[in-house]
Amino acid sequence: MEHHRLTERQDRILRHIQDAGFATIDSMAESFGVSAQTVRRDLIALERSDYLIRFHGGAGPGRNMVRLGHAEKSTAAQDGKTRIAQAVAKMIPEGAAVYLDVGSTVEAVARALTQHRHLRIVTPGAAVAMIFATARQIDVFLTGGSLRGANGALVGEHAKETLRRFRFDHMVTSFGGFSPEGEPMDFDPEKAILRRIALENSLQRIGVVDASKFHRHALAKMHDGVGFTDLVTDAPPPEQVVAAMARSQTRITVVEAPQIESR
Repeated sequence: MEHHRLTERQDRILRHIQDAGFATIDSMAESFGVSAQTVRRDLIALERSDYLIRFHGGAGPGRNMVRLGHAEKSTAAQDGKTRIAQAVAKMIPEGAAVYLDVGSTVEAVARALTQHRHLRIVTPGAAVAMIFATARQIDVFLTGGSLRGANGALVGEHAKETLRRFRFDHMVTSFGGFSPEGEPMDFDPEKAILRRIALENSLQRIGVVDASKFHRHALAKMHDGVGFTDLVTDAPPPEQVVAAMARSQTRITVVEAPQIESR
């Protein structure tokens, strides 16, 4: 991995992407008063150090970008993901066929499911699969594919073909953010394709997202026609998300932190 000292403009680019979740080359060129080619050169240099991932026409956060402004995600975010995971685990009965996607929130769901019996889990996530390594009454199948990202995500044609052969009782997936109209969106088109296949092949389709994603704009559409049956989150969503979920007849479950009474 190649690291280098950031220029002032590169630092501004990273802050811009951190705030927006995804940014186009043209918008950054206009914001910073430089050419698109100059921005493109900066993006190439930043991608070499894993600060971002380049997509067609723009870029999103990479492994080394501190997406929430801290070296690690806050305790509050972890607590929210735990509450989300516990709520989702109650939706999934023992003996079910379940698709689990990748990401820290889905990993929390996986941990909450380890006490279930006779689950059949399919996942494109090596990190998710390893959570069940000692769960003897749960069968786990990895899709295979090309390794993509620090969380052990598997993508590519092999993963797609594998997923098309399954039908699931339940699927659980996270995603990168929302469109300005409140529709679920993702940063990585390759992962978004796998998520769409799983959506099409699942009866109960559960999206999990913590409140930090409500105002993050991503690149790729999560679905074409077949949307979530459920959205589970840790705070009340903004109006545009509520409206979009109503249009797709998606149930919203909010698992807020318990109130502590002051004495």
